[in-house]
Amino acid sequence: MQAHPIAGKPEGERGRIIEELAGQMNALPYDDRREVRMSRGTDRFFRDMTPAEQMRFLDLTLPTGFKQMMEALNKMTPEKRQNFVEKALAI
Repeated sequence: MQAHPIAGKPEGERGRIIEELAGQMNALPYDDRREVRMSRGTDRFFRDMTPAEQMRFLDLTLPTGFKQMMEALNKMTPEKRQNFVEKALAI
């Protein structure tokens, strides 16, 4: 994201960068992807997108993210899952 900013780029190049980044995000294991989100590493990149680009990025990344999250939750013990849910609700 930092190596390929989209601010000031032409529309076609912006789209290519967004697609490439979405592919990289989708290739990350769940824990690494979560770390990127928690560190707010995508915030500036996301703010630099137009609303249409933001929707495209979300369309490309959310299904994989939800799938990874569900797989991670299913692998947890019931106690760990309960703790995870309680932490998420506390935020």
